[in-house]
Amino acid sequence: MRNPLKPKKTSRRFAELQEDRGFTDAQFETVETPIPWNAIGLAVLLFVVGGVLLTIGILVKIGQITSDVWLARGAGK
Repeated sequence: MRNPLKPKKTSRRFAELQEDRGFTDAQFETVETPIPWNAIGLAVLLFVVGGVLLTIGILVKIGQITSDVWLARGAGK
């Protein structure tokens, strides 16, 4: 809906430009973006390392991985 506070626009006539502005189609072609393999590799590496550390932490927590040194520390308390 039109804003009643704005005045009505008068009809505009557009003139077609006849001269060449110097633009070519090649100016508007986009270059293909390269795939960031380094960032993808780093993300995969961090994901794998985090998964391994998480697995080790879970195994320690549930008691599958134990050490006599760790068990001796808790026995005196």
